[in-house]
Amino acid sequence: MFITDTKRWGYTRKDGEVVFNWQLSALPPEIGEYVVVHELVHLVYMNHKRSFHSKMVSLIPDYKVKEKILHNFIAINPKFENEHLRDRNAE
Repeated sequence: MFITDTKRWGYTRKDGEVVFNWQLSALPPEIGEYVVVHELVHLVYMNHKRSFHSKMVSLIPDYKVKEKILHNFIAINPKFENEHLRDRNAE
């Protein structure tokens, strides 16, 4: 497992490595838990097919609600933000 800067809240690699954004701890606990569970389910189901969703429902019955709430938050990638500011200053 890795904690790093990424634009995503988390992702699971095909080799089974799970990566989380360090900003995950700033989310409401139940939303952060949703992200962690989502990625851990990918260790078994590396897609978003029916079996993945069935497992999510069995673990977090209202995961779709939490998924929608998560879309209200934006993970900030400091590397990206710095490049954006540098480009604006060059204008």
